[in-house]
Amino acid sequence: MSDLNTLRQSESADFFIEVLERLNGDYPGAAALFALLSEQADIAFIPVSVRKLSELLGVSVPFRTLFRSLLSLEELGLIESKCHPNTKTDYHVNVEALYALLAKPVAPGDVIPGITLLQNGVAQNGTINSDCSVCHFEPPTNSTSSAKFMVELLNRLGQDYLLCAVLFALLARQANVDFVKASRRELSVSLGARVSPAHVDRVLATLESIDLVERQVVSKMDVRYRVDRTALRTLLARPIAPAKVIPGLTPLPALQRISVAPAQGNSLETFAEGSDHG
Repeated sequence: MSDLNTLRQSESADFFIEVLERLNGDYPGAAALFALLSEQADIAFIPVSVRKLSELLGVSVPFRTLFRSLLSLEELGLIESKCHPNTKTDYHVNVEALYALLAKPVAPGDVIPGITLLQNGVAQNGTINSDCSVCHFEPPTNSTSSAKFMVELLNRLGQDYLLCAVLFALLARQANVDFVKASRRELSVSLGARVSPAHVDRVLATLESIDLVERQVVSKMDVRYRVDRTALRTLLARPIAPAKVIPGLTPLPALQRISVAPAQGNSLETFAEGSDHG
């Protein structure tokens, strides 16, 4: 049973990261969609209040942010709503629109957070393995998938996509092994402009302030960074804030119904058919 739960959790992580990527790193939007699917909103309109969805997600998405995210998802055609005066609103996930979203090509980049394969990955017990290859869309092994790793980071770094993306980019350069040379522009370009150079600067400063990253200034044109292994292990060992629904970690039964589009294959990869997984 534990193996089955692990497999379902892995599918959940893959799905969440694919949605997050195509929503341009909009964690609240991806989380709101995930919460609705956890309530089986892919089957029919379900009566659920924004407050209940917020309670399901715990502290990960504040109430007001969730409300705005639901409006954005509706504008994108991903969900539909029916309002009843003085009662709960009914929500429904538009599965065809979801298929269309996940069929969109992933924006190019040398490093796509949660999708690009990581060498020198992070094992499930939180240790760094120099010979570990983190596999995407593979059955669970002793090493976690890139998607699962990204989800674990998000849940421990306040769901801050920019923070996690830059840390992921540094790990893709094997900065957990030694100091690596990387300017803010180089990191931004490697991420396919998912994080602007100005944001990279602020993110690096934040990562340094929480002791996850060390900076080494060799010269004005040569600045290097290293991810502190001990700090990363400690971060990954921290408990995740409890919630009934943790996006990307909570198994999502709805995936068994919607992971395969009509007349297509039989794996979650079908969702992202035609996308570039780096």
